[in-house]
Amino acid sequence: MPDVSVHAIVLRRRDLGESDRRVTLFTQERGRMEVVARGARKGNSRLGGASEPLTMSTMLLAEGPRNTYITQAEVQGSFPGIRADYDRLSFGLAYAELFEAVTVSSEDALELYEMLALGLGALSEHADPEVAFIWATVRLLELEGTLPSWLECVSTGVALKENPAWVSPMAGGYVSLGHEMPYPDKFSVTAETLIGLSKIGSLESPPPRMKNSEEAIKVLYAVWLEFAHKKLPAYRVLLDRTT
Repeated sequence: MPDVSVHAIVLRRRDLGESDRRVTLFTQERGRMEVVARGARKGNSRLGGASEPLTMSTMLLAEGPRNTYITQAEVQGSFPGIRADYDRLSFGLAYAELFEAVTVSSEDALELYEMLALGLGALSEHADPEVAFIWATVRLLELEGTLPSWLECVSTGVALKENPAWVSPMAGGYVSLGHEMPYPDKFSVTAETLIGLSKIGSLESPPPRMKNSEEAIKVLYAVWLEFAHKKLPAYRVLLDRTT
């Protein structure tokens, strides 16, 4: 087929052969894609920078018999605030990991692509990257149609009243007292954290601060594990920072 132009953000890269890279992209036009950047590891390669994680580029792609190849790439941005700070980079890689874990190839990916770019921008610039990460990941859950019920019991519809409260990712969120027993993955969370999670996802941008942000990170990790059905090592690094 002829070369196809895409707007792409690199989610992950792996070495391939002696000088190539296998690259996971999220594209505006086709959603998640696996492509090969030939010669990207050579010192003079024009694809070296464009195949680095968290880099935004316009690319030309060509489909071969077994792989899709990057034939040209022009870097449009690389979220410099993320690259200048280890904590921000950790959050950025964990955010990209979620997109790799839960998104698919699709011709209707504009909204997700914009959320990926918006989230990385917030992680690059916001005063508190932890708050930016929570906001961005809650918004992603909403776009994917998997946002838990934070304030109403998933079994009865009763409003949150306990503190602390039970949450079960398997059940889909808050479970009121007396209805938690069927869910082996249940764990206890402060009501204040659940209220904060319910509010932050409705905002157009991350708030300046969030109470109980460390607990919110842990709650969201359990939710994402249930949704992704796979390990999330980059996200796990975030938890290890606080233990």
